[in-house]
Amino acid sequence: MVAEKAFKAYEKRKTTYVLVQPWMDWKSKQRDDSKRRIRIEESWIPCSGSKWGHDLHVTTYAPLDALKIKGVAVCFHGLGNFGEREYYYFAPWLADHGFIAFVPDMPYFGHNIIHRGAHGRIGSWNSQIEAMTTCVSWSLQKAGTVVGSTGLPWIVVGISMSGLGVLDWGINQFNEQHLDPKVMGRCNGIAALVPALEFRIKIHPIKKFLGFIVGKLAPNYVFDQKTPPDTATSLAKVSHDKLSVQWCVPCIETGSMFGLEGDKGTASYEVDCFPGSPVSTLSKLYLAANRVRKTANKWPRVPLLCTGSGKDDLVDPAGASEFLSRIDQSIPHQYIFHEGWYHPQLGELDREELFKEILAFSRV
Repeated sequence: MVAEKAFKAYEKRKTTYVLVQPWMDWKSKQRDDSKRRIRIEESWIPCSGSKWGHDLHVTTYAPLDALKIKGVAVCFHGLGNFGEREYYYFAPWLADHGFIAFVPDMPYFGHNIIHRGAHGRIGSWNSQIEAMTTCVSWSLQKAGTVVGSTGLPWIVVGISMSGLGVLDWGINQFNEQHLDPKVMGRCNGIAALVPALEFRIKIHPIKKFLGFIVGKLAPNYVFDQKTPPDTATSLAKVSHDKLSVQWCVPCIETGSMFGLEGDKGTASYEVDCFPGSPVSTLSKLYLAANRVRKTANKWPRVPLLCTGSGKDDLVDPAGASEFLSRIDQSIPHQYIFHEGWYHPQLGELDREELFKEILAFSRV
């Protein structure tokens, strides 16, 4: 499994990571701390007949009082991560501020371990984008059932891999072929956080070419993202908050926690895949990023927010800035750069600053 190989990559340099409590302690704490304020539910988005071939695990965060729900947020995680950890802080915060937040695991990631094939790598990039439409449509329908109205405004948030993903989704799926025009009219914005448009990990063209070949021949071959630690701290560039859930590697759950039974139900599974990434997945990201950059001028008439981090060791923030400069400038847009932040913005020490920026931009 990709997750197991990624764990070996982590073992090689775990001395640069802060030791925090296990994932299930974090998950239990979140449930206990929020039970008097918000409702958290885990379920599955039915995907019968989909190209990826399995249902998608989704966690919903909502105010206890449905009358307080004023908007919908559909939130997509980054590479190597899964929904619940990526949005561990932001999703409950959204619920506290009147949103019903839907946090799915993308195809082949996270709790979607019950599917066939390798876990923790992209099968088809286009399927990832189509899955976003499935998640958005299901989430809006579900929200309408909860509040008794289908007229709620909504936003989409993606980070890193899915930051790139929501840009691709906006260009190719945010249209009348895939969404009802009335639904599109209620979208208050798309937020692409540190989108993987340009990369700080420089790879020689020959190695990149070889990577494409290896990705075809051995799709599960894992590339260890050997980025150096922060010289100021000698720690990995994960979070300036040493008590952040982002330091929790690996994240392990038993199969019974997400619907498996029998021997599979009692087995333990690593539902994250950081910090190793399959070469095949990285190749697909490079190809997608190249295509998305070239089609920025096709961005639809929907507000767009992009962010960048000054201490990002994976993604070059210039990519997001350049993308925004190439869309129709009459479309509402904003670029927010956080000078001293690392790549995993949603787990940073001053993360609530970003949360407020997204909320202000969405105007819900």
